[in-house]
Amino acid sequence: MFRRFGPDATRILINKEIELGQLTAELHELDKAYYADELNKRWRLSSVEYWEGLDPAQRLLLQKIEVKLGEYCEWSS
Repeated sequence: MFRRFGPDATRILINKEIELGQLTAELHELDKAYYADELNKRWRLSSVEYWEGLDPAQRLLLQKIEVKLGEYCEWSS
């Protein structure tokens, strides 16, 4: 939920929500693949700490999500 905006600002916010949703879906797909392939390292998916073996694709997606989320919060506040 966000405060009242003009139609253009609302479209921008909705677009940012869609972009965030797509990035999050990609991250979840990578997580599922990692979970299936590396059974002995499942614990890593439940951790918020950085570790050396983090998949570069996952790390990149997390960074993109962080940027997009920051942009969204900037627009919606």
